[in-house]
Amino acid sequence: MRDSVHILMEGTPEGIFLVDVEKKLLTHPQVQEVHDLHVWSITSGLNALSCHVVVDGEMNIHESSILIENLEQSLLELGIHHATIQVESASHPQTEAHSDALVCDISEQQTEGNNHIGHNH
Repeated sequence: MRDSVHILMEGTPEGIFLVDVEKKLLTHPQVQEVHDLHVWSITSGLNALSCHVVVDGEMNIHESSILIENLEQSLLELGIHHATIQVESASHPQTEAHSDALVCDISEQQTEGNNHIGHNH
């Protein structure tokens, strides 16, 4: 029951540490930074990841596709089988809504009397 609740709440899977995942991604020579990192279980034994990686602004779409494929392969070593990785240029400006925080915090915010779930960093 506890494991089921942990999966439903999208908790980080047991045995996976975000710092280790970040280090693994940063070992690739083209990755300068990692942020908005989230790892969760889709079901028991099937782990997923989403994150943003910062690279040199000169990378083209083909090169970024190869980078994503390489990163996905390296994540298999950590037991992460599905990854959604957003590639960003180092020149991409950081805004209040999009900071360089490693972990993306989703919390409830009030907007004009309506409850709204949004990102906070």
